[in-house]
Amino acid sequence: MKLFPLQEDYGTTSVPNAVMESLLDANADVDHIAFALRALWWLERSPKFPKSVDIDDLRTDRTLVATIGSAFDAAMDATCKRGIFLRSNSNGNVRLLLNTVSAARQVDFADDGRDETPSGWDVPAVRQGPPDAFRAYEQNIGSITPMIREEIGQSLQDFTDAQITQAIRIAVENDARSWAFVRAVLRRWNSEGIPDERQPRGESEGTRIPQTELRRYLERARPR
Repeated sequence: MKLFPLQEDYGTTSVPNAVMESLLDANADVDHIAFALRALWWLERSPKFPKSVDIDDLRTDRTLVATIGSAFDAAMDATCKRGIFLRSNSNGNVRLLLNTVSAARQVDFADDGRDETPSGWDVPAVRQGPPDAFRAYEQNIGSITPMIREEIGQSLQDFTDAQITQAIRIAVENDARSWAFVRAVLRRWNSEGIPDERQPRGESEGTRIPQTELRRYLERARPR
């Protein structure tokens, strides 16, 4: 198969700087580099949140079989020990995730397949269980479906736990216990600014959303 020269519409795969630095140090093995790059290729195409790939899919990947063969397990273990990937074992489904703060927060805290070796990255992964936003939703609104879990996870890219929990509190106070209401509050904050949570109610009227106005906004936002 002809690979070069590249066609004008060539595809790309992102390699985080921290991963590149880890793979290019003096102790990096060519098998470990090959495994990491191919795993990143899979993760780039993952529709899940956080992005993940089943290890069985990696194990049967023709490129990896041809390049590293029997060194697969050693290469996977080495990249996990380097802190590049997290390994998750949920109900027997073993997955690989890029070791980011958001990915580590989403992995089930009861996961028994997580690598506990320290990360060599500048920002250590958080391993303290799921964010408070998940618990706040379950305790005040209802059970978390896979779709809602994904939406909360995506919201955590733009808002903190405290901000999403505050939006859930607003939904409860307005007797509108649904993710649609919470999502509408977050969208409003995204476009008009987030209230200053450091000040008690009533002291930051210019930034807080008046409840009556919020109700009108959400009424307009509902699908017809």
